[in-house]
Amino acid sequence: KLNYLAYLSSLSKFDDIPREAKQDDYLKYLEELQSSIESFFHRAKPLEIIELAKQEVEKEFTRLWDEGGVEVWQDGGADNYCTACEKAFAKATTYEAHLSGKKHKKNAARKLKDALLSGMEEGKLPSKNDIPVDPKHRRMAFLEMLIRRYVDILNDAIEETKGNVERKQTLTDRERNMEVEAAEEPYAEVDDNDSEEDEKIHNPLKLPLGWDGKPIPFWLYKLHGLGIEYPCEICGNYVYMGRKAFDRHFQEWRHAHGMRCLGIPNSRHFHDITKIEDAYSIWERLRVVQKTQNFQPEQEEEFEDTEGNVFNKKTYEDLRRQGLL
Repeated sequence: KLNYLAYLSSLSKFDDIPREAKQDDYLKYLEELQSSIESFFHRAKPLEIIELAKQEVEKEFTRLWDEGGVEVWQDGGADNYCTACEKAFAKATTYEAHLSGKKHKKNAARKLKDALLSGMEEGKLPSKNDIPVDPKHRRMAFLEMLIRRYVDILNDAIEETKGNVERKQTLTDRERNMEVEAAEEPYAEVDDNDSEEDEKIHNPLKLPLGWDGKPIPFWLYKLHGLGIEYPCEICGNYVYMGRKAFDRHFQEWRHAHGMRCLGIPNSRHFHDITKIEDAYSIWERLRVVQKTQNFQPEQEEEFEDTEGNVFNKKTYEDLRRQGLL
């Protein structure tokens, strides 16, 4: 189960979802996601016309579909995918055996019959390779392309949302409740003099602002060590202010993404490791240790002779070949 930050990062990565999982529930999810994004689009960018982007996607999708450019849906997206049965197979041998089955032949015949009735091309009878694409699949392919375009347009808003979520994760329960209460309070009418005084905040030490928009106390700043910088090379040289934020970032999406790019699992062995060279060095040592801990039959497999003496496999084979057993 993904957390909210991970979901936002993978919002438009539809190719990571297995083809066999894209059924009726997936189509319903895409339609609800499209409706939700369009609703947010009207509220976040009221001056932009979303219909123009939608029309451009429709034209581009129609062109690609007619040219066979949407390969993931038009050719099954995999070598071992049966379009007639809408099922994927892990091995080619299993797929070939499936093609000779009664269930597949029945489904293929039904698809061809539907193609005959609908008239795919005038004056041409459809062959076994002319099984039409399910209209639901065409709808799914279009929605995926449309949502990708929406995500590109709203990329700035999505990144701001990620930053806001990370900020809220750093708040205590008391600070979070105070922020909610402040948001629910009605705005009070103030005169211009008061507003000008509020805008001129005295902050010579450049302390971070709290939930009320004012600098936090200096003792709190020193307590949390917010003046100490902790750079992380794995996160793209991102700098974390304070030990608390630094410790927490090892379980957050930015560090996990950096570790995935390096091809290294983000496990507890790499906590406090910020250098790419150090991470590779530890990973190599861990791989060596794992190899030594693997089962070695020559040394660990035991054999017993007729007198009850126990030997490892290598010793037993040597004695047997010499005729000493």
